[in-house]
Amino acid sequence: APPQYGAPPQYGAPPQYGAPPQYGVPVAAAATARRGAPLGALLALAGGAVAAGSVALPWLTTGGTSFRTAMDAMSNFGVLANGYYLLGGGIVAAVAGLALLLKLAPKLGSLLAILAIVGGGLAIGVEIDAYNYVNPIITTYGYGFSSGLAIGYGIYVGMVGGVVAVLGGLAALLRK
Repeated sequence: APPQYGAPPQYGAPPQYGAPPQYGVPVAAAATARRGAPLGALLALAGGAVAAGSVALPWLTTGGTSFRTAMDAMSNFGVLANGYYLLGGGIVAAVAGLALLLKLAPKLGSLLAILAIVGGGLAIGVEIDAYNYVNPIITTYGYGFSSGLAIGYGIYVGMVGGVVAVLGGLAALLRK
């Protein structure tokens, strides 16, 4: 005869663990996914920093050495090709990008994005005016190896930084 084990043991009611688990994207992750990555803030920060840093790069070179930089052009405030304006525009764009990135003023996001656009635009304007200032000097004395004069890479670096800052500000503004 088979062995008799008796009635199964009684353990009582099943334990209560609260609400059933929710299977889905957590709320914080969903909010981040909706807003997207802070690409605009990063671009504004990087572009502004590059534009501000380009103040020490050459605008005009001769024989491979720096002849005129934005730092040299800091005394004449009546001309847009002034290193202070370039430095100011780059710093404004970089600080606005940093504030956007760190979400220091979430309600002022649009204003910060506009500041990044304005700072980058100022850097672009300074570099265009610097190009228009340097180009006649070179055409007067000649291009290339014969005179040794050339447009310095600082103009192009600052202009690229300004463009990146403007694009970052636009991306941050349009993300809203």
